[in-house]
Amino acid sequence: MFDVGGGELLLILLAIVILFGPKKIPEVAQFLGKGLRQFRQAQSEIQTQISKIQQEVSDEINVINKEIDINNSETAVKPENLIRQELPKNQENQETQINNNQGNEENDKLR
Repeated sequence: MFDVGGGELLLILLAIVILFGPKKIPEVAQFLGKGLRQFRQAQSEIQTQISKIQQEVSDEINVINKEIDINNSETAVKPENLIRQELPKNQENQETQINNNQGNEENDKLR
């Protein structure tokens, strides 16, 4: 994480002893430890919240995709749907033709 060698670490510790004195070093270390602990807890909470939001967004996207698939499948041109739509039309056309033919035959007989 930090590229600090042995000599550099010794120099840093010496600077801390000079600045704070030997009596204050435990207090400073305790303060730094609490600060780091709080920082890590906050970081963990933020990561948890981001994960929850990601999951919620992913769930919503899945729901929307399913709705789109359902709508597409309902509006898609399927041969069986076309046949179902055309059958009644063909039956009506055939009945109309039969009725017309019968009417023509009756007209022919009357003449």
